[in-house]
Amino acid sequence: MGGNLREKLMSRKFWIAVATAVFIVLSEGLDLNVDKDIYWKLVILAISYIFGESAVDIARVKALPKWELPINIKKLQQEIKVIKKFLKIKETDIKTQSE
Repeated sequence: MGGNLREKLMSRKFWIAVATAVFIVLSEGLDLNVDKDIYWKLVILAISYIFGESAVDIARVKALPKWELPINIKKLQQEIKVIKKFLKIKETDIKTQSE
């Protein structure tokens, strides 16, 4: 989880969102009299950048072959354990029914 959090904190999208939120809070909270036209242009530019980069990220993942897709190993291991438990139960049910 530490590596994943670090990746998110290093993300340009994250820092654009933080900078935009700070800009909004400062301009609204401190009443800095920022021209509304400039204010909305900056906010829309930031939102457009974030959505654009997200679309690029999605396209990049979709273009990967299935064997290269990022996998959550822990979740996969938990699912395998559940399937193994289910199969063991079913195997014992089958053995008792056939006897």
